[in-house]
Amino acid sequence: MKIARNIMIGAIIGAAVSLLDRETRHSLKEVWGQRGKLIRQLPERIHECRESIGQLAEDVVYTAGKIKEVAEKTPEMIEWVKESYDAIKHKDLRLKK
Repeated sequence: MKIARNIMIGAIIGAAVSLLDRETRHSLKEVWGQRGKLIRQLPERIHECRESIGQLAEDVVYTAGKIKEVAEKTPEMIEWVKESYDAIKHKDLRLKK
């Protein structure tokens, strides 16, 4: 327990000594000021994230629907291509005769 207490005392003394430097105090003020600004902006940022997630969810649902449509139409399209190929093939054979 003495070691932990001594470490804490040393940290406090070190922080106090570092605050004697004008540049350190100035930097600390800037950091604390920015922190306050970021905290004030937090609700707006959360709202923007929710909107983005909502838009992403809509896009995923839309894309999934399109994929389902393509999957349903693929057998139809394959059959159509085969029929077209056969028709062209038979036409070519008739023209060659």
